[in-house]
Amino acid sequence: MDKELITKLNSLDDKLNRMIEGLNKLNNKVEEIDERLDNIDEIIYDGIEIQNKKYGELLSKVDHLIKIFDERIDEKLSKMSDHVDWVDNMYERVRKPINYLCGGLKSDSEQELLEVKTKYLTLDEH
Repeated sequence: MDKELITKLNSLDDKLNRMIEGLNKLNNKVEEIDERLDNIDEIIYDGIEIQNKKYGELLSKVDHLIKIFDERIDEKLSKMSDHVDWVDNMYERVRKPINYLCGGLKSDSEQELLEVKTKYLTLDEH
């Protein structure tokens, strides 16, 4: 073979070896990145699982609080309704007697006032 051809072939062989070496380094970097991405995926997945669990716990707690509030509000509303009914019933029971008494007192008071005015007016005239 020709010496020049051998030199060119050796040069090409060196270039190919350097390219293969570069590709191997690149491949190693890609594998390293792939491993890191897998680790990141695991971290993200674990984080999502933890967040989902916490979210479920929070929803459960909120549902429990709503249940407690509903029970207490229903209890308080029932007590308030009973109280309002009692007040209405008492008012109906005492309304007519109080009106009667107030009406009687008013007319008695008016009569007394008229008598007092008449008495003092007649005193002024004498």
